[in-house]
Amino acid sequence: MTVYTFVPINQDHLNVMDGWSFGEYFPDFDVVAYHASARSGAARLTGPAGCDGFAVFDVNGGLTGLFEYYFSDDGTASIGLALAPELTNHGLGGAFLEAGIEFLIDAYDYSGTHVHLEVDPRNEPAVTLYMRAGFEEVPTDAGTGDLRMRRPIT
Repeated sequence: MTVYTFVPINQDHLNVMDGWSFGEYFPDFDVVAYHASARSGAARLTGPAGCDGFAVFDVNGGLTGLFEYYFSDDGTASIGLALAPELTNHGLGGAFLEAGIEFLIDAYDYSGTHVHLEVDPRNEPAVTLYMRAGFEEVPTDAGTGDLRMRRPIT
């Protein structure tokens, strides 16, 4: 099993992620909110909707991806994630996803019953990964066009 290290995102990480492109499966990937946070002089950079963002590194120190953690007023946690484009389609997504959920539980002392995420339904590889990992679709009236999914915390 690959061990990952989660580091609060910084400008150096953003500079690398700026070059990430996921093509048709994830056309809207960007780190603009983090850049805005950096320009504001914030000590800890935040991402979209004020999420906590982490650059994720493998055992060799290679930047593997990005994980984001969002918390609702009711204490529910949602995640966002992106595996570095050159690492997609190599069977790494499941372990990466599980590591991010473990980090949520450990780093935030998360005791909720579920973890949530949203995904563009056109991103078939991601939807397949999440379904295999035990996520199920949750009906929503958010109107974003994204699938809202959740999985029990076990």
